[in-house]
Amino acid sequence: MGSEKFESFKEINLSKWKEKICEIFPNGTPDCYEWNNIDDIIKILKLIGENNSNHTFLPTGGGLDLTGANYSEETGCIRIYFGSTYDIVRPAKLLFHYVENSYEWAYFRLETYELEQSSVYENKFENREEVVDLGKANYVDRKFWDIGYYYDEDGSKKEFSKMATVVTRYFNGSFVIFAKASTYNRVSSTYDGRHNKMSNERFRKYIQSAVDSLKENNDKNT
Repeated sequence: MGSEKFESFKEINLSKWKEKICEIFPNGTPDCYEWNNIDDIIKILKLIGENNSNHTFLPTGGGLDLTGANYSEETGCIRIYFGSTYDIVRPAKLLFHYVENSYEWAYFRLETYELEQSSVYENKFENREEVVDLGKANYVDRKFWDIGYYYDEDGSKKEFSKMATVVTRYFNGSFVIFAKASTYNRVSSTYDGRHNKMSNERFRKYIQSAVDSLKENNDKNT
């Protein structure tokens, strides 16, 4: 993307990001805020995902655009939607941080409780598992999705229904959500899941130090 085209995209995107944050905080944007109730967490995640202005960094690395959230059939869990796919997590809290009074650096952090591995696999996984949800949290091995059918409990061969889909269940970890045009999203190394290796407070300090460093460099160049 050329510099002029990116600057235009950045202006539009950050405007949409600010608009969404101001919708969440109509009485003024706080430096920090926290939601602990699962209903509130779903509500805010839905709002964040409405106008395609975010990019969400996953606990194990990489990132996707959040498009919404809803309740999961698993008790105490929610679905986090990324387009036509979704992940399942057990939310602990959703936090908001407004750094340097800059919407470009404003971000959300979703922290999760431990979630037990399903009984689908014998092998133990560290952070997550990928399964096929047949509906109502009835899971089967991911490999069946690739071959187009699975076997029922009685050994009968079954075709997947339209409601079946591949999902990722995260056993732990944190997600952070920034504006799509943010500097944080433009640095490819942030895709290493570094936020998940830091506590909430440490990550905020890390972001603050990044902002301070950029300001110092800008001052030197002016």
